[in-house]
Amino acid sequence: MDALVYEGSPLADIVEGDATPFETPQSPQAPPQQYAPRGLPRLRNPIHFIRHQARLLTDSSEARFLERFRYVIVASQLLTHDAEPRGQKAADEPTTSLSFSLRGAYVIVWLSFSFAWLLSWLKTRLNTPAKIEWSEVALFMLIAISLSVCLVVTARRQYLKFVRQSALTAASRLVSESLSFDSSTSAALRYIQEIEVVAKGYDLSNPLPPVSRLDEKYALQQCRELRTVVAKSLTTGIAQFVHFHNQLQSLVDPADLDTYYHIYELSSESFAETVNYANELSVEGRDSLRQLRFLFELHAVARRFFLVDLLAVKAFPFWSDVARWRKVAQILQGIADDSLQMLQALRLAKLREESFADNPLATSLQDDSLPSLPTDSSATSENQNLKAQMRRLDTLVLAIRALNAKAKIARDEIAGHLAASPVESTVSTSTAKHYDALGSELRSILVEWEQGRNTMLAASEPDQRSPLPCSIPRTPISPSPSLGGLTMVDGGPAEALRLLNGDDDSDILSVCGLGGEVFEAVAKPRKRMSPALTREEKIAKLQEDRRKRATMQEQAETTTNMLRELQMVIKHRPSLSRPVNRVPSL
Repeated sequence: MDALVYEGSPLADIVEGDATPFETPQSPQAPPQQYAPRGLPRLRNPIHFIRHQARLLTDSSEARFLERFRYVIVASQLLTHDAEPRGQKAADEPTTSLSFSLRGAYVIVWLSFSFAWLLSWLKTRLNTPAKIEWSEVALFMLIAISLSVCLVVTARRQYLKFVRQSALTAASRLVSESLSFDSSTSAALRYIQEIEVVAKGYDLSNPLPPVSRLDEKYALQQCRELRTVVAKSLTTGIAQFVHFHNQLQSLVDPADLDTYYHIYELSSESFAETVNYANELSVEGRDSLRQLRFLFELHAVARRFFLVDLLAVKAFPFWSDVARWRKVAQILQGIADDSLQMLQALRLAKLREESFADNPLATSLQDDSLPSLPTDSSATSENQNLKAQMRRLDTLVLAIRALNAKAKIARDEIAGHLAASPVESTVSTSTAKHYDALGSELRSILVEWEQGRNTMLAASEPDQRSPLPCSIPRTPISPSPSLGGLTMVDGGPAEALRLLNGDDDSDILSVCGLGGEVFEAVAKPRKRMSPALTREEKIAKLQEDRRKRATMQEQAETTTNMLRELQMVIKHRPSLSRPVNRVPSL
């Protein structure tokens, strides 16, 4: 219970002590509320409210355009994190289809009737001339201004539709060119990888060879032009996407951009890292296969950021939106044109590498316009032989390419049979047919290879019919001993006289300019009787050998145990010298 102390009492003086009173500042009084109706706040400034609400409203055409524009980008799967080539459906290509609109039909009918009524009124006015009044002039001016405004609004709307349609077409074209560029770049990188693997000493189907067969410098010298074209195309594409990404920042909605960054797992920091990595790559190191694949990944990342910027571009039903989408359409068309040029250069470089047409040796040998040397017939014949050899080698290369194409066709057809009807008889028949076709192609390639090899060996052998510079015969005939000495002497009488006088045979050889002949036997490497086995066959053969060894070891152990048992039986058999106590039978 609280104590009650009265003011002015002695206890109150003791409790207060030396405290000084202070005055509490009065709070400002709130203005009196007026409950009289004054109208809604939005009605006080109607023009500002109308403009603000009009910017927030969108029509159906704008929503359809944004949906189609974003669908073209999202359906292309270029925003995924893998850089593999993808296909595009044919249904996504047509973007210029025109749809029937009731509004357009109503406008056409109204304009037709208005034009007909105007012609009829002018005809009636000419037939009955009268004084022109100010009311008619004002009416005519109002009608003219209304028609002009309608025409301007309609023209602006149609131009806005045209600009949006151009942006949509450019986006579809960019997607198509990007998919084609990815496919060609992946094929070029795969081709470079195959050539580099073979150049290092590896085989594409057998186990890896020893490390001593590796040669990095020789592998990097292969496909020089194709490597340069791929590196230049990728670096140019990265620079373009980075440049246009910076230009689109003023046209995108930051909220939508953050949303798409969250959906596709992107960030501004990763974009900055991509730009730094692309700038840090040296020009000399871009030709390696590892750097080319890294550039391909950076190109995909930079393009992903650019496409996300396109998704975040807003659309408004106003004249200011025309400049926005016109700039977007110009950017898309420029990138599509540059991608087409890079794609053509890439395909041309790959075709040159595969067709063996850019080799300087082949070009010089296959050129029929080379000047002939009439004074030196041997040089001309040698040039013709080299031309024939290069043509035969080119024929062999084309045959191998045809075999590769037939193998791809066979693989695709067998896969189609498996997908359609996985019946063993149908698949076996198709496989046997393709085996026969590939076998005939392989036999023809082997025949072509054998002919080319024999022709090359025949051309490279020295001519054995050339005359020797002295009188020594080609086949040496050794003197045969007899009772009277050497009765058969090589050469003529002078050589016989030298031999009878006791001169050395080295003088004869020095006179003729020839030394002693040395015959060297070269043994060819022994051919393997068994064909090359695959890894599975080698493993199966190794397991079979192990089983055989285990069986043989078991048989040997069994024989050894039997011998030991027999030895023990013989050892413990009773001796014949001991008398045997027989128990007679009763």
